[in-house]
Amino acid sequence: KTCKIKTKDAPKLQLLILIIMTGCNYQTTNKIEYQINAEIQKGLKTEISSLNDKVFTCIENLDIETLNNDIFSDTLRSLSGNQLKSVIHQLNMIYDKEGYKIKDELFIPHIKNNQEYSILVDKNTEYEYSLNFQLQNVDSYISLLTFNDAAIMLTLVYSDYGDSWKLEHFSAGQYSIVEKLPFDFYSNAIEKYNKGYYIDAGLEMFLANQGVTPNELMIYTKHQEMYDFSLKIDSIIKSKYIFPITIENIETKPKILQIAPQAMAEGIFPMIKYLTEIEISDTVNLKIENDLIQKEIGELFSGLNVDKKYIFYTATDLLPTTGIYNRVYGFVQTIEED
Repeated sequence: KTCKIKTKDAPKLQLLILIIMTGCNYQTTNKIEYQINAEIQKGLKTEISSLNDKVFTCIENLDIETLNNDIFSDTLRSLSGNQLKSVIHQLNMIYDKEGYKIKDELFIPHIKNNQEYSILVDKNTEYEYSLNFQLQNVDSYISLLTFNDAAIMLTLVYSDYGDSWKLEHFSAGQYSIVEKLPFDFYSNAIEKYNKGYYIDAGLEMFLANQGVTPNELMIYTKHQEMYDFSLKIDSIIKSKYIFPITIENIETKPKILQIAPQAMAEGIFPMIKYLTEIEISDTVNLKIENDLIQKEIGELFSGLNVDKKYIFYTATDLLPTTGIYNRVYGFVQTIEED
């Protein structure tokens, strides 16, 4: 996946974001009683755990009927409409079938109708966030569950209807990338920025922005701080680099079109896409040209060839008209440690 270096309003990397809910996006100072994680009564935790298991079983088996008839509330069922089938199919495709982990869970008794509430979680840490919501006049239970090595968060909010708990909110979104949270990327971005490695800082903030809103109930306390830093990096990059960038020192004058993060098992590395005048079928001369680009890349973009194992390159000899590059050839630069 590639994109121009841009942190503001960067497109999402997540595989999907679905929100089906009865209320979200509220910030308030209304006080509320709640229990979190180990404070919750064991019997209640077991009951909700059983429901969570059923939700994942439905995802694994594409069992939309059970979700609709046995787990969803009437309100959620009416809101989900035709979306549900498509979303469950998407979740089924990405779910690694390795189960889920509980990030946090909260029991909130005696919710009052038309009241907006905010609960602060992970207080006084860099991961501090608030849950902001407006729920029905019943006991409620919020489950924040992660799967696929915590890459995706599934957010489930249940309400107690007396004889049973029913699901009121169902959402899935990016939570982490290669097991790193937004603040890990943000911390890296600050370090790169302080060294003057602005492209690297931009790439780190692009990644930070992907998991900053895993659902519409959560707001990280540092969200605004991170957003402001993204704008700062974005402004610096725009002032220093105007894409495409022609590499004048190379006779064939290749043009750098895009730089984006490339995620793989070993980590996240830069992916550089460039336009070449050489035919893609001429792999011998493409290799000669790419060797020259590799020698220039650190001079063009300070720090890009520092403190990383690889840089990936994609050459194209034809700009797309549909946004899809069909004529491409790839190279990998292995950075030797000093």
